[in-house]
Amino acid sequence: SGALRLDAPFAWEDKWILARLSHCSKVTNQAWERYEFSTTTTTTYSFFLHDLCDVYLELLKPRFYGDAEQGASEEDKRRLGEDRSVARDVLYICLDWSMR
Repeated sequence: SGALRLDAPFAWEDKWILARLSHCSKVTNQAWERYEFSTTTTTTYSFFLHDLCDVYLELLKPRFYGDAEQGASEEDKRRLGEDRSVARDVLYICLDWSMR
């Protein structure tokens, strides 16, 4: 849907990447208004390559591919599923916004 639930159980890395996305958006919009096109492209490139790809995607791997479900209770499996769903939603928002 393109919207995050504000009551979702965000992990620290989700909050961090959303803060980085917000900062990127702010800097890019300000630079765009001043016709500083190199700043807009550099800021977006830096967010996408360094923050999103180098850091956040690496932090997501254990959440998506972890072996925690083996032998877990139904409640733990539900929590893991919700955590993966939140991570997927945050990743979608980051990809969507960075491509605009």
